[in-house]
Amino acid sequence: MTLIKSLLLGSAAGLVAVASAQAADLPTRKAAPVAEYVKICNIGGVAGFVIPGSDTCLKISGGVGVEGIFVQRSSANIETAGGTAQTNVPWRTAVINNAEEFQMDGRGWITLDAANNTPYGPVTSEAEINANTGGSGNGGLAGNYGASSSPLDHAWLKWAGLEAHLNDGSLFNNNAHSPAAVDEFEADTGGAAFLAYIPHFAGGWYVGVSVEDAKSHYFNNSNAGVAFYPANIQAGGALPDFAAAAGVDQAWGGAKVAAIFHQTTILAPGNGTLVTHNGWGVDGMAYFNATANILVDLRAEYVDGFMDGIWQGTAANTNGNDYLLSDLLTNATGTVVAYPQAWGIAGDVIGTFGQFKVAPYASYAHVSYSGLQAASPVPQNLYGWNAGVNLNWQPITNIGFNLDIMYYDVHVSQPGSAAGLAWANANNGGWYSRLQVTRSF
Repeated sequence: MTLIKSLLLGSAAGLVAVASAQAADLPTRKAAPVAEYVKICNIGGVAGFVIPGSDTCLKISGGVGVEGIFVQRSSANIETAGGTAQTNVPWRTAVINNAEEFQMDGRGWITLDAANNTPYGPVTSEAEINANTGGSGNGGLAGNYGASSSPLDHAWLKWAGLEAHLNDGSLFNNNAHSPAAVDEFEADTGGAAFLAYIPHFAGGWYVGVSVEDAKSHYFNNSNAGVAFYPANIQAGGALPDFAAAAGVDQAWGGAKVAAIFHQTTILAPGNGTLVTHNGWGVDGMAYFNATANILVDLRAEYVDGFMDGIWQGTAANTNGNDYLLSDLLTNATGTVVAYPQAWGIAGDVIGTFGQFKVAPYASYAHVSYSGLQAASPVPQNLYGWNAGVNLNWQPITNIGFNLDIMYYDVHVSQPGSAAGLAWANANNGGWYSRLQVTRSF
């Protein structure tokens, strides 16, 4: 019996060994490859995904928007005197004789944010590509979209305090919290290409200096045949603009002061005299987090020969008025020179309550030209104010409705009366309203 058991166990062991050997000779199936999923990243505030084969964190966003704009004006062209259009004025308006005007614009955009870690901190960059369609601000009507001359809306990069910007404002700008209907979609705000160094310190403090493209900062009345000659402003200028700023951002709010140098040159057509004015500007801003839901923002500016720093941002220029105030004026021989000196104040209160944002705002600006007393009947002063409210509703994520309603009023404070001319329309005012619908992602 014992012998039989031994034989059976030995036979079974042999069969197992043979089967194992044969199985080892059979072809094997390769293991399924491990799936590679997209890696999520967050570098320098850029939350996106890692581009395969690199260490770059990329975020893709964008959106589409449609807006309707309505302007109702209370008077005709401020440039008209006694029914006759005047040419010897330091400003002009577009054709704004229409009492009412309506237009619609549309826009689609894609934004790319990229970031990498370096031994000296993260390097971040952004580029926004857009396509605009619809109206283009006909008759002085503001058009935030309009016809786009370039598919690049803006671009910038930042690394270790070094910043490079294209169509992305200016270091001089202090209107980061403004709800006014100038640029709700972060499009070109009248900015230029500029290089800046802005180091940040403990406690939220920072300082900065920049070199900026002066050509994009010029305000130039290009009216042909005027008695004064801003139309001959030299494109580009001899010097760039230089700006400096210092500020702080903390839990209570923040503040910023800035200054800029801006040179303007005109070639007098009568004798080829080159007329140059070294303009400048200073501004300040303070904002306060009054409560968890309410932010209060105050701004003030003074400029000399630098109208881009004040009128477009604080009065009615981009909101349906289209005043073109030149940085420098000269007569045909260059013997009479005039340049604007202006100041302005602005403020707003931004309240956020769940899906709703309510932001009333107001501003005032005053412009006077030196050296024009001998050039009567040219008006000497221009001032304007506006007040409005911006209402925003976001019922669901990435869908927004934005309504802006504003009243603006602009006056010539000292109309001339030489040669029997009386300025028939020394003021211009009216209502501006805009409704935007956006879908972002």
